Amino acid sequence: FDDVESGTWYAPYIGALSDAGLVSGIIEGTFGVGYNITREDLCVMVYRAFSDKIKAEKTKTFTDAASINSYATEAVNALAGAGILNGFSDGSFKPQANCTRAEMAKIVYEIAQIIK
Repeated sequence: FDDVESGTWYAPYIGALSDAGLVSGIIEGTFGVGYNITREDLCVMVYRAFSDKIKAEKTKTFTDAASINSYATEAVNALAGAGILNGFSDGSFKPQANCTRAEMAKIVYEIAQIIK
C-alpha cells in the first residue's frame, strides 16, 4: 500500500493481513493509515478471518440494510445471524459509522466464545 511506509511499527502487521487476504485497503493501493474503521469494514475483516467458524443460525434484517455496501453485505449478515452483531435499539446497523472500542470489544468477545 502506498500509505504504509516501510519500517513503521504497523507495516508488518498490515502486510501480513494483506498477504492473508483479510484486508484490501480503502481504495486501490491505499490502506487508509490514520483513518477510523467503519462498522461494516470491521465486519468484513472479522468475517474473512473467521468465516469457517461463524455459523449464521438466524436471519436479522437491519432497518438500514440498503445502506450496507455490497462488499460487506455477506459479512454483516453472517455476523448478525450468528448473534455476534445486534445493531442499535432502533433496528439499524449504521454501517458507515466508526466502530467504537466498546463495539469492537463485544465483537472480539463473541468471536472468542465461538473459536475456543
